Amino acid sequence: TKDHGPLPSTTNQLEGGVNAVVKRTLGHHRGLSEAHMKRCCEWTVYMLTAGPDPMSFVTPEHWRTTGGEPIENGDSIPGTVTAVQLPATGVDAYENGFGVRKGWAGRSK
Repeated sequence: TKDHGPLPSTTNQLEGGVNAVVKRTLGHHRGLSEAHMKRCCEWTVYMLTAGPDPMSFVTPEHWRTTGGEPIENGDSIPGTVTAVQLPATGVDAYENGFGVRKGWAGRSK
């Protein structure tokens, strides 16, 4: 435009910026419950702010353990690092389509 420089190719400043980071984060952390998805999105957007200070959320009571004795029976517990991570119920997991491979792809038969 006149005296204001070129117009951006899109009028939506979120696409390719904040939304892309949130989508990528949710893609990397598939299988979260809905509450954890919301918290993950909040954390991702918070870390994109001008001056994030994640240590400000840590208070002395966070350093105390609240769990009981660890379970050591050798079996994997569903939802843990040793078990297969399954998607949460009722949540449509984001699928980027990289796993879908079909079609001609330029090969001769």
